[in-house]
Amino acid sequence: MGTEKIEVRNKFLQKRNELSLDTRTEKSREIIQLVSTLDCVKNAKNILIYVDYRSEVQTREYIKYLIDETNYRIFVPRVEGLDIEFYEIDSMNDLECGYQGILEPKKEEGFKKYDGDDIENTVALIPGSVFDQNGGRLGYGKGFFDRYLNKYKKLIKIGLSFCCQISKKPLPKEEHDILMDYIVTEERMYFI
Repeated sequence: MGTEKIEVRNKFLQKRNELSLDTRTEKSREIIQLVSTLDCVKNAKNILIYVDYRSEVQTREYIKYLIDETNYRIFVPRVEGLDIEFYEIDSMNDLECGYQGILEPKKEEGFKKYDGDDIENTVALIPGSVFDQNGGRLGYGKGFFDRYLNKYKKLIKIGLSFCCQISKKPLPKEEHDILMDYIVTEERMYFI
């Protein structure tokens, strides 16, 4: 990975890490409220969603709400070697500490893996260290989400981001990098 990508990622992660927990919680709720107004989310049957880690846009409250109060099928990622796969869960109790302490579906439970079924009615909520206004995204350097999204290019991809993670300049891009269809911050949505 290029030095430029590492520098850009570190700069924006530092900005995100400087947000207080209360600020992140408040802004995360605003982001989730905006996400839930998108027609593609309202009309979806399947939601692929990450479980927040460290200073990411918080998703746990939303996942619990989706499971308890809606009819969506909810899939969350699990790291398997150099890749991730998304598995359907029915409860937050279906999760355990996995890769780097991130909550993941329990291995021994035999959850259904998302296999591209009903892809036109599926949205994926994606984390990142930095996004640009053209749908560009930098993750954390391992390429898990880029590899996964390259397998399912027709997924509707929604990047969740605090405003401080939006780069005014286009991000350095490589051939395997996947663009988001939407980016949602606490202040606005970007439709790519």
